[in-house]
Amino acid sequence: MSLAVCDALMHCKPDYSDLSNITIESMQRIGRPYPHCGYGGSFYRWMYSDNPQPYNSYGNGAAMRVGGCGYVANSVAEAAALSRAVTETTHNHPEGIKGGGSYCHCSLSGSYWKQSDGNSGLYREELLSD
Repeated sequence: MSLAVCDALMHCKPDYSDLSNITIESMQRIGRPYPHCGYGGSFYRWMYSDNPQPYNSYGNGAAMRVGGCGYVANSVAEAAALSRAVTETTHNHPEGIKGGGSYCHCSLSGSYWKQSDGNSGLYREELLSD
């Protein structure tokens, strides 16, 4: 599903306003050909639903797929918003949203420090201030 989220990030509007809907479309299009790959029961039903709705989950799927959100985000606030838009499509329980956001924040931190070229102090202060 990480691939599907990255696909959605590349194909949604530049302001990410349709990210949730594009994420649903991408996850179903990419995931449906693989019915036996180990999806949990609730996610399996969601995957093959004609009207997929969030199912109040707080499982590990929330964090497993949001890494791309942290990679494309330009700030901690944007990473949180993108992660929430992606996570709420299935994991709308508050703890699921927190889990997705936490992992996304780690992804954002790693991409900043990897790309910092000697300016990591500036990025570290930005990350720690939010």
